[in-house]
Amino acid sequence: MKFLSTILTLALAGAKINNSFLGGRTMAAYDCEDGDHIFGSGKYRYDSDGHRMRHMGGNRAMDMETGDIHHVHGWDDEDDD
Repeated sequence: MKFLSTILTLALAGAKINNSFLGGRTMAAYDCEDGDHIFGSGKYRYDSDGHRMRHMGGNRAMDMETGDIHHVHGWDDEDDD
């Protein structure tokens, strides 16, 4: 349990984590619009409310459920690969 708590703490801090059990590189970004953390890797990720987010480039991401554009921090363009 301590291990999972440490992993979550690092993810919430926006750290890049290399976890083989999660399928490779994972990263957390922050949604400045509603305060959610966005987890996953690649162009599509999920926020802490369970909404699928698509990176639009720069500091923008679209909530695929509502179509709203959100300002995000920590989701770099090179992380979309």
